Amino acid sequence: MQRPWPRSRRRGVVTNITMPDPGTGYTSGTTVDVAPPPINAVAPTVAAMVQINSTGLARYDNYQLQFTADPSQAWANWPGGLFTPTNTANSQVFFFTNTMGFFRMEHLP
Repeated sequence: MQRPWPRSRRRGVVTNITMPDPGTGYTSGTTVDVAPPPINAVAPTVAAMVQINSTGLARYDNYQLQFTADPSQAWANWPGGLFTPTNTANSQVFFFTNTMGFFRMEHLP
């Protein structure tokens, strides 16, 4: 298994390559080609999200995702949380940042 570079060596750019020994046995001039790493070598970006899978929905009615940090307190509409399903089953992904709490879905016929 190939291990990724330590975190301290992951950043930076190649600015110079020194070839102390050009080698022997080449039939013509030697070319060194330095290419960028393959795309799968780049660390992925991770985004915080919640996925809501729902069944038994009323098709073409509106639903609003709501959030609260404390379920005994008032609920607030989640920004971008309004959606209209076209089927009785639906899966929605909502992105959030630094938020811990509870979610619910309100049916808005």
